[in-house]
Amino acid sequence: MDAMTYLITVGIFYCVLWFFDSFFKSCMHYPYVQFLKSTGLTVKFLRLEWHTTAFNRTLIKWSNKCPRLFAMSFDLGVWFSIIALPVVFVVLVHQLISTRQPEPKEAEMVFEILLPGINLPINELGFYITSLAASSVFHELGHGIASVLEDVPVTGFGFFIFAIIPVAYTEIAQDQLNSLKTFRKLRVFCAGIWHNIILSLTFYIIFLVIPTIFAPLYHVNIGVSVVNIKTDSKLLGERGLHVNDVVTHINSCSVKNADSWYGCLFESLHQQPAYCISNDFVLNHDESTPVFHSNDGLTECCDATNKKNLCFEYISESNVGVLELPQFMCLNVRNVIENSLDYCHKTINCRDNFCIKPILNNATTVVHVKRLTGKDIIYVGHPADLSKTIEVSDFVAKTKMFSTAFVDTIVLFLRYVVVFSSGVAIVNIMPCFAFDGQYIVSAVTHHVLRSVVPNRQRRDLIAFVINFIGSVILVATAMKLIVMVGWKTIF
Repeated sequence: MDAMTYLITVGIFYCVLWFFDSFFKSCMHYPYVQFLKSTGLTVKFLRLEWHTTAFNRTLIKWSNKCPRLFAMSFDLGVWFSIIALPVVFVVLVHQLISTRQPEPKEAEMVFEILLPGINLPINELGFYITSLAASSVFHELGHGIASVLEDVPVTGFGFFIFAIIPVAYTEIAQDQLNSLKTFRKLRVFCAGIWHNIILSLTFYIIFLVIPTIFAPLYHVNIGVSVVNIKTDSKLLGERGLHVNDVVTHINSCSVKNADSWYGCLFESLHQQPAYCISNDFVLNHDESTPVFHSNDGLTECCDATNKKNLCFEYISESNVGVLELPQFMCLNVRNVIENSLDYCHKTINCRDNFCIKPILNNATTVVHVKRLTGKDIIYVGHPADLSKTIEVSDFVAKTKMFSTAFVDTIVLFLRYVVVFSSGVAIVNIMPCFAFDGQYIVSAVTHHVLRSVVPNRQRRDLIAFVINFIGSVILVATAMKLIVMVGWKTIF
């Protein structure tokens, strides 16, 4: 199911649900109305909401177990949020005004919008929704616990799904909250952000130790295990890749994990491999025909009916006094790779041998796939044919009894929770209407400017301006990233 089909299906589901909800309510269908009241469900257009007070007493019990620990934690959350707010603000402004999208460097904060069906695979939509829901619930749990510690009544919890986006919320008695002193209010306002940071750090630590936990069952950093090959893949077949194959190299690039798998494919696209070949090999295997130029301007020296050979070009100097090789030669690709002494695309140094490279257009390259067991695979085409149709795992099972599906599911869920939980924290730190940043800015503005600006309405105006600017920056940055993601996907 593609993205458009999925969205249409979701739209039809909500339309049908909203129609029957309106129909039963207009007919005063008593059992249906009672069902909604007893369950706390509410049906709206593109929105399904649930509200309950069942967890209020449970929340009070949790809060009273370690009140000092929670208080210290929320104090840290306040200082973290106040320090992080201007940092996130500046980063978003820089993201907005930058005219180009640079390649992210190590340890650099980069924002990216995850869009289902665009840069997020549809088959991972379940992880998308589940991790976002977990991040939202944990965020609201922080607000709830902080409210109880500050003696602010929690009147209920709620959860709603807007289209496919899950959102949790906490109902707090606003009068009691507004009567608190500034720092105590900030504990409540910043608790959700701090909870998201704790969740991200916790899950990231678990993510780092997963290889150690599963070390008795799986190898890591020895290659990637092929877990799925799409039916339209050009590498599918008896002579191609198979599920559970372990790939160790792409050309001269060593494959240790999924990141290096994609990195090696990217390198193969931008760096055509060249091979060190002896003079005798060329003389014994050259099948070249008179050189001509094809319609796309490439030099050809092979018969058009010979599909196993490519035209190679001599590109290196030799230490041999007399040059015996022609400039162009027609050779079998597999024979060249199997008889080559080394790659020479990085340092053209083949000693007494010759460096040759295939003549191919920019969209095509030679991809030499080495497996832990089995014959090497030689593929002439675009590396994207591998990256888009072959799914790999960092984990290599030590025996055939174990599949990588279970550990891959855990790792993927951990990744999504880390990304979404930290994303929820960043968005809520921003001074933006309807987010925690709005209330943080308001509380800090009134506290800091009380002696400088005694008029409360003017302080409200200053807080409003700050939140308005933050809202504009956040929305504009999100729109820019969405356009850039869509543009990259199309081209």
